[in-house]
Amino acid sequence: MTRSIKIDSLDLRILTSLLKNARITKVDLGEEVGLSPTPCYERMKRLEKSKVIRGYHADVNFRLLGDYSYFWVKIRLSEFTKDKTAKFERMILDRADILECHAILGHADYLVKVAAKSVEDYHDTLQNLANKEEFFYDSFPISKAVKEPHQASLIRLIQRDYESK
Repeated sequence: MTRSIKIDSLDLRILTSLLKNARITKVDLGEEVGLSPTPCYERMKRLEKSKVIRGYHADVNFRLLGDYSYFWVKIRLSEFTKDKTAKFERMILDRADILECHAILGHADYLVKVAAKSVEDYHDTLQNLANKEEFFYDSFPISKAVKEPHQASLIRLIQRDYESK
């Protein structure tokens, strides 16, 4: 369970601005959110210290770097025990071709996103995983991204919820 941290509308404006441009200067950030540089910087540091801001990253367009296909895979372990799930999760963490893995509720145990150069490469990935752990799966090849995950969308959701209080 995660702990909610107290933030206000200025904190949300700082986060929104940093999501758009993490390289913004203190002065420009302060101007954009309506604070002088020092109080703005102090708020930013508080958000970092409280782990609301976990880091600053480049937004890389991986499609320009390689021709990969992506697959969502719904996985159900043959045995759902603490040891089997821990083993499966460790195995997933070691794989560069597994981009995301989420434990889910319902008919399946995990939702996994796989990157592969071809359908054969994807098949090899699943075969390799299945050799180490018995599971059942359904594959969903991704034909195009309509809306990819972006933290700015989450900030808008948090702002909406904050403003409705």
